[in-house]
Amino acid sequence: MLKREELMPEKTTVVMMLRAPIAGEVKTRLAVSVGNEQALCIYRWLVERQIQEIPDDWDLVVYYTPAEKRELMEQWLGSSVVLTPQGKGGLGDRLHQAMETSFSQKRGKVIIIGGDCPGLTSAVLRDAGESLDAVDVVLGPAVDGGYTLIGMKGFHEELFADISWGSARVLEETIFRLKEGRHRFLVLGELEDVDDEASWRRAQQRYSVGL
Repeated sequence: MLKREELMPEKTTVVMMLRAPIAGEVKTRLAVSVGNEQALCIYRWLVERQIQEIPDDWDLVVYYTPAEKRELMEQWLGSSVVLTPQGKGGLGDRLHQAMETSFSQKRGKVIIIGGDCPGLTSAVLRDAGESLDAVDVVLGPAVDGGYTLIGMKGFHEELFADISWGSARVLEETIFRLKEGRHRFLVLGELEDVDDEASWRRAQQRYSVGL
């Protein structure tokens, strides 16, 4: 006879990789065009919108940087949000640490996202989560050649090592690793992050943003 926990669906955890909301330290490419304060306002709006899109029955953990800005993060997101410092190293190192820690904490299926892709709606996130019932890894491709999300139901550390982070080859190299390891994976529809003024203007039109 199945135990009670075996009858329940596996939980899903969203890990958000965020920077503390400090003018001049977030959305710097966008700030070149709109100024530091407006870029900060846009960043906060994007993150808050993203949090609202996370399904209510999922867990949320925010990995933030810099580590000494915990109080600022709590003032922004509230004391009920689980906050963890991102740790040291490049993006690949920090993604590795966040994913490895999540699985060591038995957080079920884990989906890592940022806070700057307004197209990551609850429907897209649920599609990613449900897809992990059938595949090992799910990727959400970004227009710039990276990815807007990566989801796993088991830890695959090779997906974070020796990747050309910050380049247009991130998604391509990640898929190569997946094929090399013979992992089952799914690539979702392409979405656009907000990185500069042009992508922000497109997001404003697409999502009727009044900022």
